[in-house]
Amino acid sequence: MPLFKSNNTPIHPYRVAYELNEFLADNTIYIGDGGDVVTISCPGGASPAARSVDGPRSARSARGGTGFAIAAGLAHPRKECCLLR
Repeated sequence: MPLFKSNNTPIHPYRVAYELNEFLADNTIYIGDGGDVVTISCPGGASPAARSVDGPRSARSARGGTGFAIAAGLAHPRKECCLLR
């Protein structure tokens, strides 16, 4: 938990994931855009990824998450959609 709530500068990526999880609604579709973003935003289940879908897993497929987010928004027009790149 220390990294999730750290006030260090620059902000730690785990803190970003923690704050994002606190901000998003329970029915928000969260997409992590591949590689490190997916890895960092999922530690210990303390991220929106625990309740949603994630984007491409490979670092080589980074930026493919935009298509995932558009598709998720079209498939679920009443839900909020968040893409972290």
